[in-house]
Amino acid sequence: MSAGVHREPVAVFEWTGIFDMIGTGFPDGERRAVMAISRQDSAYALSMLQGPPGELESLAVVGDSAHVVWNLGPEEMLIDLRRTGDSLVGVWSTADWRGEVKAARRR
Repeated sequence: MSAGVHREPVAVFEWTGIFDMIGTGFPDGERRAVMAISRQDSAYALSMLQGPPGELESLAVVGDSAHVVWNLGPEEMLIDLRRTGDSLVGVWSTADWRGEVKAARRR
């Protein structure tokens, strides 16, 4: 009899909710934002409740990772996020700057 590998089922991360974000690496220090992610049919939608000026160009969610493109007017901000527990961590970048992002889900 061969020994089998026991694997616990992996919980699917629920992206919907309100997240308080802190971004570092900006020339003027930390920046804070609040984003809301909702589900619309088979896709997710993001709205910035408080944060950078501009508008969302795209949000792509695949499993435990997300890629956001935010139009700031003269340039784009790219944000890559991944799940860590019930929170998010990641990196952001523009043409000239880059830094880290942490986002905690509101309870």
